[in-house]
Amino acid sequence: MAVGNLKVFAEIGFLFARYLQSCPADAPVESPEFSSFLASLRAGPPPDGQDCLRRAFTYYHQQAFEPSSETRNQLILLANLEIAVHEQTRLQPEIAAALEVLPVTVEDLGARALRVTSPGSPALGLFRPALGFLMQRYARFAREITRRAITDSLMVLALPDLVLELGHNLEYPIPGVLSNLTHSDLRDLCRRYEPETGICDDCGTQDWADLHQRMHYIVHLFRAFHCHPALMNPPFTAAQMDRLMSGQVPDGHL
Repeated sequence: MAVGNLKVFAEIGFLFARYLQSCPADAPVESPEFSSFLASLRAGPPPDGQDCLRRAFTYYHQQAFEPSSETRNQLILLANLEIAVHEQTRLQPEIAAALEVLPVTVEDLGARALRVTSPGSPALGLFRPALGFLMQRYARFAREITRRAITDSLMVLALPDLVLELGHNLEYPIPGVLSNLTHSDLRDLCRRYEPETGICDDCGTQDWADLHQRMHYIVHLFRAFHCHPALMNPPFTAAQMDRLMSGQVPDGHL
């Protein structure tokens, strides 16, 4: 998971910094600065292309000139979800590998045990195809059970004021500004992952390694917590920032 986080921050963090540095806040969407920034993003869908990011930064920039509060909130949510789609697609190999580490280890230990207990045995060679088939069946079963168990028991998301269990439904209401989605692109993206009724259905994931299940949860999460007060505060205090800038891990709640 840590490798995946570094992979995301290295790309997304760099692009946000470059966007803020190269695109003035008052530059229109059609401005040369913003057009140049978008042109620098790779064409194509994720994991290799950056079309989702191109749309996300376009929505971020559009909302700055939007007079309607309702439309601004929908554009920001849409941009956040486009980035989530990009990130989660890119991280699929790392997430699946992290949740499958136990069965892979067990399978490897089983193969080693056979070699140790029956080294060079002719019988082992005769039964190897059947043993291989059984091991494959076991590995698939073990991976599914392990991923479901980890998702249900260990996968949590810590927010500043609460902890969410990713295997359970989000029992939080949608804020009024996002209760009626009028932006067609936002409606279309949400429909890809959940019923139009939104947060009323069960978004708890059974298998966090499943991309569609992850995005179903994330759509609920981003929509329900879009206006959550605790998420509007700076993530670190001034003292913690000083420690971070000096290359040290700060004390206190992180």
